[in-house]
Amino acid sequence: LVGSGESVLQGPTRVAYGETGLSVDRLRLSGTLGRLEADGVIPEDEPGRLDLRLDGLDLSQLARLFPRPPPMSGTADGEITLTGTLGNPSMRGAAHVHSPVFRTTEYDSLEAR
Repeated sequence: LVGSGESVLQGPTRVAYGETGLSVDRLRLSGTLGRLEADGVIPEDEPGRLDLRLDGLDLSQLARLFPRPPPMSGTADGEITLTGTLGNPSMRGAAHVHSPVFRTTEYDSLEAR
């Protein structure tokens, strides 16, 4: 349950974070949050790769996962690849946010590459 809706895992998933790094195996989450997929490993001490896919991700629902979320809304689509290590990560990809609002500022859309 996230915010005022529900999102569920679409199958067996493993997420681990510790001294050796971050590992995400077959994360498939969908529901009122939108759809989020992630697979990969970003080790602490050697290069790795973590692939993320967003499809209609509701930013207002996502913000509720944080202790003091900033007021924001909109939906995001995109594909992002994280590479490198936890201490020196690199991000590459593209995302599009439809009808974003951050605090009190509204935008038509935002593109990130």
